[in-house]
Amino acid sequence: MHIFVNFLPVLPKMLMQMRKTVQKPHKNLLLLIACAFAFGLISLPKANAFVVEDFTVHMQIMELHEAKAPYVINDHIILSYQQPLHEQTPRYVAAAFAHEDFRTMHLYKINQHGIFVLALPVPPDHRQLSYRMRIDSIWLSDPSNPEYFRDSAGQMVSIVQIPATPDSMYRVPELDANGNLAIDYHGEPGQEVYLSGTFNNWDPFMHRMNEVRPGVYQIQLKVDPRRSHYYVFFRNGQRILDPRNPQVAYSARDTQVSSIHTYRVDEATELP
Repeated sequence: MHIFVNFLPVLPKMLMQMRKTVQKPHKNLLLLIACAFAFGLISLPKANAFVVEDFTVHMQIMELHEAKAPYVINDHIILSYQQPLHEQTPRYVAAAFAHEDFRTMHLYKINQHGIFVLALPVPPDHRQLSYRMRIDSIWLSDPSNPEYFRDSAGQMVSIVQIPATPDSMYRVPELDANGNLAIDYHGEPGQEVYLSGTFNNWDPFMHRMNEVRPGVYQIQLKVDPRRSHYYVFFRNGQRILDPRNPQVAYSARDTQVSSIHTYRVDEATELP
């Protein structure tokens, strides 16, 4: 009610101005919009600048050299955006989330490498976040995130899965002492998930991952520890990056793939 009381003194003046400047067919619509603002039924999105106190998260976003698919580290979700070459740098980059009814705009910052970055604490009890980006005046899905769906209005909404436990967050796959490469995927239970990469000539059906517990899929492979490897997941036929691995490279077809540097530091000098 206090919103209406504060707005009431200026409402008649605003309506008179609209009557003078707006064509007749649109007057009723603007009157309805003005009343909705008066009663607080609609409002303009608020803009929030983020502050990062976690040192690890701060270093992650400051050292990003290119935009990556969203990932979670230390209970923070990391989003990034990179302006395409030969396009003017935007003045305004922000993200709005479904759990906030898309009412709050979270502003990105530009790091030392010219990458727009955003780090936000993961909301409690959320296994998935849905969001859209706003670049200047344009709404769009996250170009760096291959995961999205279309809402009831046909708009593309980006999604990111939140790991269920802290030990499942942000981890680059590594070799164990026997030379086995262990890779896991965290998502919804009951899916068909396959691993495809340089180690199987990008075959999308050779290595099906085992669901070891609801929503957690794992596989172990023997790979050459002297070289780096690149891979993607196929989930129910859809090609996706590893959401927990922030290391991303580009294939010969200029598509993003997840990467693993498998050799140990003390072996690097022995490479031919």
